[in-house]
Amino acid sequence: MAASELDPGASPLALFGAELRRLRDERGVTQEEIADYAHVSKSLVSQIENAKRTPQRDFTEQVESLLGLKGDLLRLLPLVIKSGPTWFRQWPKIEADAHTLRTWQPLVVPGLLQTRNYARAILSGQPGISNERVDEEAEARLARQVVFDRPEPPMYAAVIDEGVLLRPIGGAEVMRQQLDHLLKLLAHPCITLQIVPMGGPSRRPRSLWRSGRSTEASGRCRYRSECVMNWAKSSPMRRSQAPSARRAGRAGRRDAWR
Repeated sequence: MAASELDPGASPLALFGAELRRLRDERGVTQEEIADYAHVSKSLVSQIENAKRTPQRDFTEQVESLLGLKGDLLRLLPLVIKSGPTWFRQWPKIEADAHTLRTWQPLVVPGLLQTRNYARAILSGQPGISNERVDEEAEARLARQVVFDRPEPPMYAAVIDEGVLLRPIGGAEVMRQQLDHLLKLLAHPCITLQIVPMGGPSRRPRSLWRSGRSTEASGRCRYRSECVMNWAKSSPMRRSQAPSARRAGRAGRRDAWR
Protein backbone atom coordinates (compact mmCIF):
# COMPACT_ATOMS: atom_id res chain seq x y z
CA MET A 1 0.00 0.00 0.00
CA ALA A 2 1.38 3.42 -0.95
CA ALA A 3 1.75 6.07 1.74
CA SER A 4 -0.83 8.26 -0.03
CA GLU A 5 -3.38 5.47 0.39
CA LEU A 6 -2.87 5.07 4.12
CA ASP A 7 -5.71 5.92 6.46
CA PRO A 8 -4.12 8.36 8.94
CA GLY A 9 -6.61 7.21 11.58
CA ALA A 10 -5.48 3.60 11.34
CA SER A 11 -2.60 3.95 13.80
CA PRO A 12 -0.03 6.49 15.03
CA LEU A 13 2.55 4.75 12.85
CA ALA A 14 0.36 5.15 9.76
CA LEU A 15 -0.31 8.78 10.68
CA PHE A 16 3.42 9.45 10.97
CA GLY A 17 4.08 7.87 7.58
CA ALA A 18 1.29 9.78 5.86
CA GLU A 19 2.41 13.06 7.44
CA LEU A 20 6.02 12.49 6.45
CA ARG A 21 4.99 11.86 2.84
CA ARG A 22 2.74 14.95 2.78
CA LEU A 23 5.38 17.27 4.24
CA ARG A 24 8.05 15.87 1.95
CA ASP A 25 5.89 16.27 -1.17
CA GLU A 26 4.94 19.83 -0.23
CA ARG A 27 8.61 20.78 -0.22
CA GLY A 28 9.55 18.80 -3.30
CA VAL A 29 11.98 16.59 -1.41
CA THR A 30 12.53 13.01 -2.58
CA GLN A 31 13.01 9.87 -0.52
CA GLU A 32 16.57 9.70 -1.83
CA GLU A 33 17.32 13.18 -0.49
CA ILE A 34 15.97 12.29 2.93
CA ALA A 35 17.97 9.06 2.91
CA ASP A 36 21.19 10.88 2.02
CA TYR A 37 20.65 13.62 4.61
CA ALA A 38 19.72 11.22 7.43
CA HIS A 39 22.37 8.64 6.46
CA VAL A 40 19.84 5.84 6.00
CA SER A 41 18.69 3.78 3.04
CA LYS A 42 15.91 4.85 0.68
CA SER A 43 14.22 1.56 1.54
CA LEU A 44 14.00 2.58 5.20
CA VAL A 45 12.39 5.92 4.30
CA SER A 46 9.86 4.09 2.13
CA GLN A 47 9.09 1.57 4.88
CA ILE A 48 8.52 4.35 7.41
CA GLU A 49 6.18 6.17 5.03
CA ASN A 50 4.26 2.93 4.48
CA ALA A 51 3.98 2.19 8.23
CA LYS A 52 6.23 -0.86 8.02
CA ARG A 53 9.06 0.45 10.21
CA THR A 54 9.06 2.52 13.39
CA PRO A 55 10.97 5.83 13.03
CA GLN A 56 13.75 6.57 15.50
CA ARG A 57 14.18 9.95 17.16
CA ASP A 58 17.48 10.77 15.45
CA PHE A 59 15.94 10.03 12.04
CA THR A 60 12.96 12.23 12.87
CA GLU A 61 15.20 15.08 13.99
CA GLN A 62 17.19 14.85 10.76
CA VAL A 63 14.00 14.97 8.67
CA GLU A 64 12.73 17.96 10.64
CA SER A 65 16.02 19.75 10.00
CA LEU A 66 16.00 19.00 6.27
CA LEU A 67 12.36 20.00 5.77
CA GLY A 68 12.54 23.04 8.05
CA LEU A 69 9.87 21.74 10.40
CA LYS A 70 9.11 22.89 13.93
CA GLY A 71 7.98 19.74 15.71
CA ASP A 72 5.43 18.56 13.13
CA LEU A 73 6.82 15.01 13.21
CA LEU A 74 8.47 15.03 16.63
CA ARG A 75 5.11 15.62 18.31
CA LEU A 76 3.84 12.38 16.76
CA LEU A 77 6.82 10.30 17.84
CA PRO A 78 5.69 9.56 21.44
CA LEU A 79 2.37 8.27 20.11
CA VAL A 80 4.16 6.02 17.64
CA ILE A 81 6.47 4.60 20.29
CA LYS A 82 3.63 4.16 22.78
CA SER A 83 1.47 2.30 20.28
CA GLY A 84 4.25 -0.20 19.58
CA PRO A 85 4.75 -2.21 16.40
CA THR A 86 1.64 -3.56 14.72
CA TRP A 87 2.86 -7.14 14.80
CA PHE A 88 3.42 -7.04 18.57
CA ARG A 89 -0.08 -5.79 19.28
CA GLN A 90 -1.26 -9.02 17.67
CA TRP A 91 1.19 -11.15 19.64
CA PRO A 92 -1.07 -12.06 22.61
CA LYS A 93 -3.54 -13.68 20.20
CA ILE A 94 -0.71 -15.51 18.45
CA GLU A 95 0.51 -16.82 21.81
CA ALA A 96 -2.99 -17.88 22.80
CA ASP A 97 -3.38 -20.00 19.65
CA ALA A 98 0.17 -21.37 19.45
CA HIS A 99 1.13 -24.96 20.17
CA THR A 100 4.87 -24.19 20.35
CA LEU A 101 6.67 -21.04 21.51
CA ARG A 102 10.43 -20.50 21.37
CA THR A 103 12.46 -17.51 22.51
CA TRP A 104 16.10 -16.45 22.93
CA GLN A 105 16.82 -13.67 25.43
CA PRO A 106 20.44 -12.64 26.06
CA LEU A 107 19.67 -9.74 28.42
CA VAL A 108 16.43 -10.24 30.38
CA VAL A 109 14.06 -12.97 31.54
CA PRO A 110 11.49 -13.69 28.80
CA GLY A 111 8.18 -11.87 29.23
CA LEU A 112 6.13 -15.03 29.80
CA LEU A 113 8.39 -15.95 32.73
CA GLN A 114 8.62 -12.53 34.41
CA THR A 115 7.21 -11.55 37.79
CA ARG A 116 5.18 -8.37 38.17
CA ASN A 117 8.00 -6.45 39.88
CA TYR A 118 10.61 -7.60 37.37
CA ALA A 119 8.35 -6.55 34.50
CA ARG A 120 7.77 -3.17 36.13
CA ALA A 121 11.52 -2.65 36.52
CA ILE A 122 12.03 -3.38 32.81
CA LEU A 123 9.15 -1.20 31.64
CA SER A 124 9.98 1.75 33.89
CA GLY A 125 13.25 2.16 32.02
CA GLN A 126 11.42 3.61 29.01
CA PRO A 127 11.99 7.37 28.74
CA GLY A 128 8.97 9.47 29.72
CA ILE A 129 6.71 6.56 30.63
CA SER A 130 4.24 7.23 33.46
CA ASN A 131 3.71 4.99 36.48
CA GLU A 132 0.17 4.34 35.29
CA ARG A 133 1.43 3.19 31.91
CA VAL A 134 4.04 0.96 33.56
CA ASP A 135 1.33 -0.68 35.66
CA GLU A 136 -0.92 -1.18 32.63
CA GLU A 137 1.82 -2.78 30.54
CA ALA A 138 3.03 -4.95 33.41
CA GLU A 139 -0.50 -6.26 34.00
CA ALA A 140 -0.90 -6.91 30.27
CA ARG A 141 2.36 -8.85 30.27
CA LEU A 142 1.28 -10.98 33.21
CA ALA A 143 -2.11 -11.59 31.60
CA ARG A 144 -0.33 -13.29 28.69
CA GLN A 145 0.94 -15.94 31.08
CA VAL A 146 -2.49 -17.56 31.27
CA VAL A 147 -1.48 -19.56 28.18
CA PHE A 148 0.20 -21.98 30.59
CA ASP A 149 -3.16 -22.58 32.33
CA ARG A 150 -4.86 -23.80 29.16
CA PRO A 151 -6.09 -27.43 29.09
CA GLU A 152 -3.50 -27.98 26.35
CA PRO A 153 -0.82 -25.32 26.94
CA PRO A 154 1.85 -24.65 24.32
CA MET A 155 5.27 -26.23 24.51
CA TYR A 156 7.47 -23.34 25.62
CA ALA A 157 11.25 -23.36 25.12
CA ALA A 158 13.35 -20.42 26.31
CA VAL A 159 17.11 -19.97 25.99
CA ILE A 160 18.75 -17.26 28.08
CA ASP A 161 22.30 -16.14 28.71
CA GLU A 162 23.61 -16.95 32.18
CA GLY A 163 24.18 -13.24 32.69
CA VAL A 164 20.40 -12.81 32.87
CA LEU A 165 20.50 -14.56 36.26
CA LEU A 166 23.25 -12.28 37.51
CA ARG A 167 21.98 -8.92 36.27
CA PRO A 168 20.25 -7.18 39.25
CA ILE A 169 17.31 -5.70 37.41
CA GLY A 170 15.09 -3.94 39.93
CA GLY A 171 17.49 -4.65 42.79
CA ALA A 172 18.30 -7.65 44.96
CA GLU A 173 14.78 -8.28 46.29
CA VAL A 174 13.21 -8.18 42.83
CA MET A 175 15.83 -10.64 41.58
CA ARG A 176 15.21 -13.02 44.49
CA GLN A 177 11.51 -13.01 43.67
CA GLN A 178 12.20 -13.54 39.97
CA LEU A 179 14.57 -16.46 40.51
CA ASP A 180 12.14 -18.08 42.97
CA HIS A 181 9.45 -17.71 40.32
CA LEU A 182 11.64 -19.39 37.70
CA LEU A 183 12.27 -22.33 40.01
CA LYS A 184 8.52 -22.78 40.49
CA LEU A 185 7.85 -22.59 36.76
CA LEU A 186 10.33 -25.37 36.12
CA ALA A 187 7.84 -27.89 37.48
CA HIS A 188 5.48 -27.14 34.58
CA PRO A 189 5.55 -30.08 32.14
CA CYS A 190 5.49 -27.81 29.07
CA ILE A 191 8.23 -25.35 30.03
CA THR A 192 11.88 -25.82 29.09
CA LEU A 193 14.46 -23.28 30.21
CA GLN A 194 17.98 -23.51 28.84
CA ILE A 195 20.98 -21.39 29.79
CA VAL A 196 24.05 -20.50 27.77
CA PRO A 197 26.81 -20.76 30.40
CA MET A 198 29.49 -18.14 30.97
CA GLY A 199 33.16 -18.65 31.61
CA GLY A 200 33.96 -21.21 28.97
CA PRO A 201 33.13 -22.56 25.51
CA SER A 202 29.89 -24.41 25.06
CA ARG A 203 28.46 -25.83 21.88
CA ARG A 204 24.93 -25.77 23.14
CA PRO A 205 22.94 -24.64 26.19
CA ARG A 206 22.23 -26.92 29.09
CA SER A 207 18.77 -27.56 30.49
CA LEU A 208 18.04 -25.94 33.80
CA TRP A 209 15.10 -28.31 34.09
CA ARG A 210 12.68 -30.10 31.89
CA SER A 211 9.87 -32.22 33.27
CA GLY A 212 10.43 -35.96 32.93
CA ARG A 213 13.13 -37.16 30.58
CA SER A 214 14.85 -34.45 28.67
CA THR A 215 15.96 -34.66 25.05
CA GLU A 216 19.47 -34.84 23.65
CA ALA A 217 19.18 -31.17 22.69
CA SER A 218 18.89 -30.25 26.36
CA GLY A 219 22.29 -31.59 27.35
CA ARG A 220 21.71 -35.35 27.46
CA CYS A 221 20.39 -35.04 31.01
CA ARG A 222 17.90 -37.84 31.51
CA TYR A 223 16.68 -36.87 34.95
CA ARG A 224 16.40 -33.77 37.05
CA SER A 225 19.18 -34.80 39.41
CA GLU A 226 21.52 -35.36 36.46
CA CYS A 227 20.82 -31.83 35.23
CA VAL A 228 21.68 -30.51 38.66
CA MET A 229 24.90 -32.52 38.72
CA ASN A 230 25.90 -31.20 35.31
CA TRP A 231 25.27 -27.65 36.44
CA ALA A 232 27.30 -28.27 39.59
CA LYS A 233 30.22 -29.50 37.49
CA SER A 234 30.12 -26.49 35.20
CA SER A 235 29.64 -24.03 38.05
CA PRO A 236 32.53 -22.20 39.74
CA MET A 237 30.90 -23.08 43.07
CA ARG A 238 32.58 -25.72 45.22
CA ARG A 239 30.88 -29.09 45.03
CA SER A 240 29.86 -28.74 48.68
CA GLN A 241 27.89 -25.63 47.71
CA ALA A 242 26.05 -27.26 44.80
CA PRO A 243 22.23 -27.09 45.09
CA SER A 244 20.24 -30.23 45.79
CA ALA A 245 18.04 -31.87 43.17
CA ARG A 246 14.93 -30.65 44.97
CA ARG A 247 16.00 -27.03 44.53
CA ALA A 248 16.87 -27.64 40.88
CA GLY A 249 19.46 -26.21 38.57
CA ARG A 250 21.22 -23.04 39.53
CA ALA A 251 19.22 -22.19 42.60
CA GLY A 252 22.45 -20.87 44.01
CA ARG A 253 22.00 -17.89 41.71
CA ARG A 254 18.93 -16.95 43.72
CA ASP A 255 20.89 -17.27 46.96
CA ALA A 256 23.49 -14.88 45.59
CA TRP A 257 20.93 -12.09 45.99
CA ARG A 258 20.34 -12.74 49.68
